[in-house]
Amino acid sequence: MFLTNLESRGFQIPNRVHNSDPLVEAGSTTLATSRAQFRLPTATFFALADGQILTLRNLNQMLSLSLGRMIAVFLAFSVLSPLHESSVFGQASSSPPEPAQKSSSLREGDSVGVFYVTKVAGAADDGVRPGEQLCYRCRYGSSPMVMVFARRTGGRVTELVKRIDKAVFSNRKRRLKGLVTMMGDNSSAVKAAAGKVAAAAKVEHVPVVVAKEFQTGPLNYRLPADADVTIVVAKDSQVVKTHTFTSEKVDIAAVMDEVERILE
Repeated sequence: MFLTNLESRGFQIPNRVHNSDPLVEAGSTTLATSRAQFRLPTATFFALADGQILTLRNLNQMLSLSLGRMIAVFLAFSVLSPLHESSVFGQASSSPPEPAQKSSSLREGDSVGVFYVTKVAGAADDGVRPGEQLCYRCRYGSSPMVMVFARRTGGRVTELVKRIDKAVFSNRKRRLKGLVTMMGDNSSAVKAAAGKVAAAAKVEHVPVVVAKEFQTGPLNYRLPADADVTIVVAKDSQVVKTHTFTSEKVDIAAVMDEVERILE
């Protein structure tokens, strides 16, 4: 059957010598291949090597190839097909990755984590000497507290610290606590800035400190890197409100309103 098909398509087969060994069985039909040698048109070879799926129509052509040429066709197919697939998947994988999302600062209901600091100034009567390392957050326990994390000392930062210091003294019976933590790129410069803030605000009841992670502040607080000032208001060891400001636009009234609410 396939030999007749080949002749009808113009293939030259000088001799027909049939082999009794079956090569392909499809249902009850047995196809036998010829031992005769012939020349496959070049266009057909590249059409097969280009990765086209073999169909029943060109199956006769494949079976009529000599063993060597059949191996050559399948080798070409196996080489070109993966290259084609890799180029397709390569284009898909070249798309730019999605930008990583920034972690947000503490939100209402989050736990107020532990972090260690070095005291610089302020709160002369709290029993902690300047230069001593400790966890003020641990000392405060579940008391209502307001914590200031500042990268700059200018603007309204000094006035904010002064107001918090007065509120802590006025509400000492209600166990209000305060803490001012300075941050910056250089450890010595940050300690100097902490002393400057304490002196300018004349703090007496709130400690001014430098965090162990002086460049970022405590990592578990996820403080925004682009905020000059972050204020965390907490009660029962949970965040009630988080404020972020530039040093020139600190909303002192909004912060003190939150402090009043945690004392109710």
